[in-house]
Amino acid sequence: MKKVLITLGFITALSKQVFANENGSSLEDPLSFSSWIFLLAVLLFVLSISMVAFLKPLKKGYYSNKSFVQRLYGSLNDAVPIEHEKDILLDHNYDDIQELDNNLPPWWLYGFYLTIIWSVLFIVHFHFMQTPTPIDEYNMEIESAKIAQEERMAMMGNSLNESNVIQLKDAASLKSGEEMYKKNCAACHGNSAEGIVGPNLTDKNWLHGGGVKNVYKSISEGIPTKGMISWKGQMSASQIQQTASYILSLQGTNPANAKDSQGDEWLGE
Repeated sequence: MKKVLITLGFITALSKQVFANENGSSLEDPLSFSSWIFLLAVLLFVLSISMVAFLKPLKKGYYSNKSFVQRLYGSLNDAVPIEHEKDILLDHNYDDIQELDNNLPPWWLYGFYLTIIWSVLFIVHFHFMQTPTPIDEYNMEIESAKIAQEERMAMMGNSLNESNVIQLKDAASLKSGEEMYKKNCAACHGNSAEGIVGPNLTDKNWLHGGGVKNVYKSISEGIPTKGMISWKGQMSASQIQQTASYILSLQGTNPANAKDSQGDEWLGE
């Protein structure tokens, strides 16, 4: 029994590590309601079987004078000891194969009953009570993460600049960056950034430095000597970051009719 309780405690402690968030701290509720009910059901099942060891009279008293561990083993399996198997040997004989009249092991039988009860509770819990399924919970977490990211980006706002900007790689940010690019940049650089009036943005060569910091600065401040205006008056800092990240995501795409490389090859990040 001590080993069983220690095992259940270990599973509960381990779950806190499995459901740890990205910052390494555990979530406030690492296990769902259903998971806690399942663990409680397992614990009650084990305790119930243990009580049977004291309350249920076993076959012909085979384990009545035995230790607690032996009585527990007997109640879990309800099997006749090997030295007494002749008492339950059936009469029929097929090709010298005989059969013992053992009962189904209670641990298996009651466990099977438990799965039936659990399936009914599961159906009621998830299908009639409209409880969110694990997939629903996952999708809600994704939406919450998106909202939290948007809030963080909104709080950063104008504090973003070329010295602290980082490249975004999530699908939502790149999608927004693509929209801003096609709205404001495609006229000079092409829909696929292949280069028209402006340079090709998909190769390794850059006129004013590659990497997210340089690209951010080029968009924000513009390149007046090349006829590129400053976009910081028309785009927010986060929009410029998204646009720069989208442009960098096009590296190596080799679009059709790409303009010849200009500037120096960028070897930095």
